[in-house]
Amino acid sequence: NYMDINSHVEYRLCSKKHSPNEIKKRIFEGKVIIFKKSPAILQIKKIYRHHFKEFFPEKISLMSPNINDQNKKMLSLQKKIKSCNLIKIEFLRFLENLNFDTSDIYCDKITLRYSPKKKELNFGSLRPIGAHRDTWASNIYHQINWWIPLQHVKEDSSIFIAPAYFKKKICNNSYFWSYDKFKRRKETSSSPVAKKQIKESKKIKFNLNFGEVLCFSGNHLHGSSVGSKSRLNLETRTISSKDPKNFQIPENIDSENTEIKYSWFRSLIDGSNYPVE
Repeated sequence: NYMDINSHVEYRLCSKKHSPNEIKKRIFEGKVIIFKKSPAILQIKKIYRHHFKEFFPEKISLMSPNINDQNKKMLSLQKKIKSCNLIKIEFLRFLENLNFDTSDIYCDKITLRYSPKKKELNFGSLRPIGAHRDTWASNIYHQINWWIPLQHVKEDSSIFIAPAYFKKKICNNSYFWSYDKFKRRKETSSSPVAKKQIKESKKIKFNLNFGEVLCFSGNHLHGSSVGSKSRLNLETRTISSKDPKNFQIPENIDSENTEIKYSWFRSLIDGSNYPVE
């Protein structure tokens, strides 16, 4: 019942043989790319596991008598991941292996998301989220999304993308959504979301192995798949100041959010702000 994944997804090895211009052109056209076998991503897993064991020496226990304690541990782990310079360095190395111009890469915080299986409790600050475009929150249309599973994930428990909506309007709550309200916990969703359910036939779902990286335009309609197993993944977004001049980037077709969040993005090299003209 799902859309043909082969017509929308490309697989590439992580190698400097790639042309970064070709990769970005394909992404901004709506292609989804899965990068395979990256030593930098494997190193990120080692770093993540070290931090995970600091807070969860055994595993996440949903049978814990103190659920609030589990939630606090997850929040602390997420905070640790966001501030981890070693993970940032390895992600920078990953982009260098793709031959990207890292002097012009500005990155959102690299975040950890825990998604429980069906009928289990949510933990942490980033909960599973329905269909959305990341551009509804950032209002930046040359944004590239990076989604990194921290385990092998099956399609019912990973992420879905609905490529049929890449250039198609969809009703959403971007006019009312506020990032400030979300940070003050007065908004439950970390992004504006679509107001209608997306048919299963419109979704691409992914079986992904650890070490693979899913890469797609922030304009793609996508969301969390909640299935038979829980999962942990890292995710972030990048922008480059030269991309709007060098590529035909997606246009705003349905967002009513007017606030541009350049402040979310910092240089991976020196932490400087994104240059705004």
